[in-house]
Amino acid sequence: TGDITPKSLGIGAPTVASKVYDGNTTASVTPGSLSGIVGSDTVGVSATGSFDNRNVGTGKAVSIGLVLTGADAGNYSLATPSLSATGDITPKSLGIGAPTVATKVYDGNTIASVTPGSLSGIVGSDAVGVNATGSFDDRNVGTGKAVSISLALTGADAGNYSLGTLSQ
Repeated sequence: TGDITPKSLGIGAPTVASKVYDGNTTASVTPGSLSGIVGSDTVGVSATGSFDNRNVGTGKAVSIGLVLTGADAGNYSLATPSLSATGDITPKSLGIGAPTVATKVYDGNTIASVTPGSLSGIVGSDAVGVNATGSFDDRNVGTGKAVSISLALTGADAGNYSLGTLSQ
């Protein structure tokens, strides 16, 4: 009797697609090309990936698992069944409702009391809020006065988001 052992295949470098923050670590991976397949054997490879954490960042570590597929996959093995690569998670853009500006009695300054609109698009139970500060165009009495408003995201998960378009 004798044995036939699986042939070891080489695999090229995988690529990891950038993704917008979605609250999970799942990475979309395209495996590299296989090398060493005999003749017209039907062998492919599938890849699954996981970022090191769910937060926004560039050049983040990604762990990749590889599995051979196809009718002839049982005749082969991978020299390296797991790989690592890097990928990016970009901030998710949040919608924000229109802010409101409180009427005030003349006090000699331009400070405006602003209430920010509500945020939309937050993932799950992420801790994200918004602060608003405002300034009237001048300190004088008037109606329908222009107000410059600055908005800033706050909270433990604020770094995973950016402010999108203001809803009117």
